[in-house]
Amino acid sequence: MKIRGRIIYLILIVCVALVTACGSRQTGISGEESAAGSEGAAGSEGAAGSGSGSSTDTSGKMIPLEEGSEIKEEKTDLSITAEGTTETADTAGATGGTGDDTAGETKNRYGRILFIGDSRTIDMFADSDDNIYGDLHDGISVYGGHGLGLDFLKESVESCGEDNFDTLVVWMGANERGSFNGYGEYYEEILQKGKTMVVCTVGPTDDTYLHYEFDGDCYVNSLMQEYNDKLVSWAEQNEVRVIDVYGFIMDSPTVNPDPADGVHYLPRPTTELWSFITGQLK
Repeated sequence: MKIRGRIIYLILIVCVALVTACGSRQTGISGEESAAGSEGAAGSEGAAGSGSGSSTDTSGKMIPLEEGSEIKEEKTDLSITAEGTTETADTAGATGGTGDDTAGETKNRYGRILFIGDSRTIDMFADSDDNIYGDLHDGISVYGGHGLGLDFLKESVESCGEDNFDTLVVWMGANERGSFNGYGEYYEEILQKGKTMVVCTVGPTDDTYLHYEFDGDCYVNSLMQEYNDKLVSWAEQNEVRVIDVYGFIMDSPTVNPDPADGVHYLPRPTTELWSFITGQLK
């Protein structure tokens, strides 16, 4: 009996051991499946978040990425326009919002330009005795009159029409015998109408060539300087830009007073003067 009891006892122990072993194995399998599921989910999230690791096909299986490959996210390149709005790079290119417009605005900050002068203005374009009225040169409307002054200036502005220009550029005064009377007041009227003003200093004369038997004493260089002093003083007080044509001619090795009268310049047409003036307006 004792032997039988021991045998039964051993059998029970073996059965309990077998049952315990089976249960542990089942738990291990479930744990592995759970871990695999968690790892797969983590791998998918990692692929989406980091752009590397593994990806999935339509069946849901994990597919390892080839070495060196990556998932790239599309990025939109944004640029800030001068107006402060945001555009995509493609839009900015289509609308020209890359800074070129700003340069354009700087170049054309004077808008539509009206240029008025005396006979020296005519000489910049032709050796002619004819006055010019509204001729276009480099997009600038030009008026010029022989031996004329303030009255011609006013008539030219009226002829052009105040609605047809934004900036008035004046190169006059050589015929005024040093007097600036009336110019400052008229210029201020132009400014009060919202226009921009630019004035040019009167060019020099050569006293040795003046014809004093006629009216040469009206064109002595000291009168040109006197007029310029008054012009520059007025311009400084009214914050108006001055183009120093007098200084440019004095320094130029190629633009010189005409020995025929000491007032006008050679060589005609004096295109170098026009290039200098327009260069100052850019």
